[in-house]
Amino acid sequence: MRVFKFGGASVKNAPAIINLGSLLEPYRSDRLFVVVSAMDKTTNRLEVVVKNLLERNHTAFENSIQEIQSFHEGILQELPLPDLSRLSHEIQLLFEGLRKRYHDPISEHFGFEYDQRIDRSYSLNPFASTIGLWGQARALTNQHILDFDKPWNPIVDVDSFGFPLSDTVLWNRLIASNQSMFDKNLRASLGRGPSDFIQIDDLNPDQLKLSYFSADELLNAGNSFV
Repeated sequence: MRVFKFGGASVKNAPAIINLGSLLEPYRSDRLFVVVSAMDKTTNRLEVVVKNLLERNHTAFENSIQEIQSFHEGILQELPLPDLSRLSHEIQLLFEGLRKRYHDPISEHFGFEYDQRIDRSYSLNPFASTIGLWGQARALTNQHILDFDKPWNPIVDVDSFGFPLSDTVLWNRLIASNQSMFDKNLRASLGRGPSDFIQIDDLNPDQLKLSYFSADELLNAGNSFV
């Protein structure tokens, strides 16, 4: 994965956005994570919106929002896109929601407002200090084949006369009934049999999916994966 971070000046107008696209073009076949700051001086304009909101100046509040909306819509119209209607509609919805904010209660504590939110995240770091999803995947893989089919059915390499060729005796893995849902789905995706031992740390992260886990496996008895 490639991660790109662009500041507000990189998207200050239509030509800048087009230039940004040309910078990303050589990497379009890669997995990209692009972080873009607010467009040119938008953060400053939003500070004016908040000021007008706290001062309960409805006319100034509406005008400051309209200034930001017109700025973004103007840039959108200059972009060489085949269909602008969907993006234009999304912009309108965004600013309609912002205008409705004027009628919501405002905190009186030093002008700050607290956004109640729920943060959800998970870890795929195989070296993390906490278990993470990678550690959970490691624990759930192969757990049904950790024992051997002993003492029955030994595998002995013998010659044509039936004499052992070595002093090593092998056993098949005993397939137990406690196979995890993650293990089952992983084997299906890799085309591996139920008794094949899978080295989870040899896999590419792209070969693992969150959907392989069952709900109970993700719940992890209420313990956090982060």
